[in-house]
Amino acid sequence: MGPAVTRLEAAGLDTDGQNVVCFTEAPLQNVRSLLGDIEGRSCHFQPYGVALTKHQGRQFCINPVWYLDQTPGLQGQFKPWLNTEVDKLVEAAIAAGQDEAAPIFQLTPFIEQMGTWEGSRKEFWWEREWRCRGNFGLPDRVIVLCPENDFDEFKALIRQHGRQDRCALIDPQWSLERMIAYLAGFSRTDALPF
Repeated sequence: MGPAVTRLEAAGLDTDGQNVVCFTEAPLQNVRSLLGDIEGRSCHFQPYGVALTKHQGRQFCINPVWYLDQTPGLQGQFKPWLNTEVDKLVEAAIAAGQDEAAPIFQLTPFIEQMGTWEGSRKEFWWEREWRCRGNFGLPDRVIVLCPENDFDEFKALIRQHGRQDRCALIDPQWSLERMIAYLAGFSRTDALPF
């Protein structure tokens, strides 16, 4: 991901250094909104994932994405667009024969364009995306997100990997109250509002 990928591909260069694992810092009660159909979005998510604390994420070098706005008429005194300057740095690194260790290629996986253009819109900054370069190994303790109907299957997988005491399950479609009640060990009937 990021602005260097297409230029590296056009130059016939390796893009592996731009591979990322994506995260969101959306609060748990808003995770279900990521599952819906969102106009203009090319990714459609399934109700599966893992949740970890922000502290855990930072320990694993997960960083927030830097969004560069390209909406026409909003650049004001900042000319040219910031993404134009990033593109120049990418082009200069490619022309100089630099590889994925070049400083600009260390930054570009964490940069994303956003904005609204005529006939096009890319306004997903509200997801508060974070990224980790390369692969990501799960920490010892995580919350597993999956539909409630799949809990038994996931519990078996968790036991198979010896993590039964370090993983909790929640359904991302649940309300926050239901998530808290389930994590606290309340039964479904104990968590009803009336």
